Amino acid sequence: MHKRREPVNGTGMTGFECTFEVQNIDETIRKIESNKGKIVMAKFHIPTVGTGVYFNDIEGNFAGAMQPEQA
Repeated sequence: MHKRREPVNGTGMTGFECTFEVQNIDETIRKIESNKGKIVMAKFHIPTVGTGVYFNDIEGNFAGAMQPEQA
């Protein structure tokens, strides 16, 4: 658990924050954008964890994608 963050648009998180594991974060970003999703928090890196991004799908649902760091 952690404090709620506010996405770029400033609306804040009002529900469950779900983050999916992905194999390739750059490919995932391309797929989100090519399917009319919107990146709301630019790609970021957490040392020893991985590289992630937060986005809204076409219905405005907020979710995350994380490519785990390789050991």
